[in-house]
Amino acid sequence: MKRPRAECASMESGARDARMLTVAIIVWCGAWLGSRLASDPTLARMHAAVLPAVMGTLSALLICPPIWRSMLPARSRDGAAYRRQVGKFSFLCFRGIPTVMTLCAAFAASTGCSLSWSTLRLSDATFILAAQESGASDVTIHVRSPVTVSPLRSSKCTADVLVTAVASGKAHTLILPSRFSATIYGDDPVCALQRDALYSIQAELGVSSFDGGVELRHSTDAGAETVLVAEASIWWRSMAYVQQRFLSVTSRLGEQGRVLVPGLTMGVLGQETIIDASGGQVGVDAAYARGVKEAFTRSGIMHLMVVSGGHFLLLSALVRWVANRIRPHPVVTAVTSIVAVCILVSAVYPSDAVWRAAVMSVLGVVSGLLGRRAQAISQLSWTVILMLFAQPRFADSYGFAFSCAAVLGIALAERPLAGQLEDMLGKAMAGLIATTLSAQAFTLPIQLLIESEIPVFSVPANLLVAPVIDLATMFGLIALGSAWLLPELAYACAWLSSVGTSLMYDCARWLGGTEFSTVGWLAGVRGVVLMVVVECLLLALVVSVHRLYAKACACAGEEQSDGSFAYRRSIRSAVAFWVRESREMFDV
Repeated sequence: MKRPRAECASMESGARDARMLTVAIIVWCGAWLGSRLASDPTLARMHAAVLPAVMGTLSALLICPPIWRSMLPARSRDGAAYRRQVGKFSFLCFRGIPTVMTLCAAFAASTGCSLSWSTLRLSDATFILAAQESGASDVTIHVRSPVTVSPLRSSKCTADVLVTAVASGKAHTLILPSRFSATIYGDDPVCALQRDALYSIQAELGVSSFDGGVELRHSTDAGAETVLVAEASIWWRSMAYVQQRFLSVTSRLGEQGRVLVPGLTMGVLGQETIIDASGGQVGVDAAYARGVKEAFTRSGIMHLMVVSGGHFLLLSALVRWVANRIRPHPVVTAVTSIVAVCILVSAVYPSDAVWRAAVMSVLGVVSGLLGRRAQAISQLSWTVILMLFAQPRFADSYGFAFSCAAVLGIALAERPLAGQLEDMLGKAMAGLIATTLSAQAFTLPIQLLIESEIPVFSVPANLLVAPVIDLATMFGLIALGSAWLLPELAYACAWLSSVGTSLMYDCARWLGGTEFSTVGWLAGVRGVVLMVVVECLLLALVVSVHRLYAKACACAGEEQSDGSFAYRRSIRSAVAFWVRESREMFDV
């Protein structure tokens, strides 16, 4: 017998509002398709026709739903009588077609936005000159990230920049405007670049063979100079000073602390940071640093060295704790939370996961200010939609996809899976295992697209480091915030954070240092499909085992009139009772 509609509505969880999830997936697919259409050489000549067609389709789909709804009889809005009269299928068609049209409009809008963005990007002067390999050019760049150690042997430092102008022609007299993101590589002049500053440099333009982006190789000619066009703002100079003071404090720690504390706090490992304008680095043995990174990767806990939602959750919890003590106006609390998010985003190293977590945190603050409870799935969906329309490049970002998949897995599967495991493992252990399994089940297919290996001990590794993650991260953030003013306090907090990271390193070395730590898997799409099938089978196995266990615990009594079973103590509680009684009997 079906439950009444009112009863079903009262049972709906406000924290699991997934109505926008379908729209977010549709928008992501449209953004990805738009970038593929723009980059496919066979479709390059069709851009002029495809874009108007997409815009026309979008306009039609936006206009059709209101017209369609106006054509519905008034009695169809009540639903019950009209459904019996015309049949369930016809009723669903009348009510479902506007929804389908709205989803199609979202798909067309995201496709058109991504197609336009990708077309403008491919027609940018910087990309054209890089594809032509025209040699050295005078370029004006706006530095958008801190300088880090270059992964290439031919250069010392690297940074993310925005090319705002590029010179063309034999004499470099033709200045072409540009708005193209690129990566610059070089030696000492590049190591001295300041974030948010504007420079005029001479560099060779080329297309990266790794991700198809533009690379700038700083010229080493005698006449090549780096000219500062505009200094960085006082805000970014202050953030750079805070970061440098924090790195100076962590350089006094032990070897693993110098590597892992900056990674846990700012999202960049210590051996990848630059601590002065001459390209000076934290003193870490290169072989040791590579071993640490490999151990974390093979054990499945490398995600701890990336700034993600955990940092913002700790920050918001701190703001709420202070607000509960002084009880300010809700608007003051919301503004303080948003300012704290902006400071944290500026103080850590930028990444796609950081931007996702920041936008999602701001949406959570705004929804709380409007009187709505926190809804992880809804906030994630709106975050994906807004970020993909603002920057369609996120549709091709593995970091952004990995971060979104982890949050979605925890929001969707953590609570049901914990309920399945709670009877057998207890509430605390079931919650930890469910969180780890939920995140990994959704992120593992994406991970296989990057590397066709599966960390076997990732679940026990995450369980072992879970008790120290929050404390180590909190002490690291305190050290980051106080290093510029109280270096001794910052050193004490950084040392406490390094105690936690040492436990993480011991766990990673123990579980990731054997030949059995990883298992090979099929590469590409076939491996992803196979992993999804295996995860579905394992989920069915867990549900079946839970049901058998529940029946075994409930079979002692007959079914009551209300459908419940007589109480029977679980095996775990029975064993615990037996141990306690035995110890009392023998006075142990």
